[in-house]
Amino acid sequence: MPRKLPVQHPGGMNNAIFWSVVVGTAIAIAVVDICISRELHISAAMFSTIGAVYILPTAMAVSVRHKRVDAIVATNLLAGWTGLGWIAAMIWAFKK
Repeated sequence: MPRKLPVQHPGGMNNAIFWSVVVGTAIAIAVVDICISRELHISAAMFSTIGAVYILPTAMAVSVRHKRVDAIVATNLLAGWTGLGWIAAMIWAFKK
């Protein structure tokens, strides 16, 4: 029987994925706003790809039911933008 997740949000998302989507979307909106203000053009496909790649460590940790998923999510959201934080979160998500 699958493990029951503690908090459910709209669409059946658990806490980690929900907050990753919220923060990832906020970051992506900020990037698009900067691009628009500087008259740079960014496509919807690029916008979606950047968001999906950014939350990839969180998605991996949740999918493998990592025991430290909350810490991985925090690392991804708070330090993922540095690149080094994203790499650390991704490596951590694959370790048991």
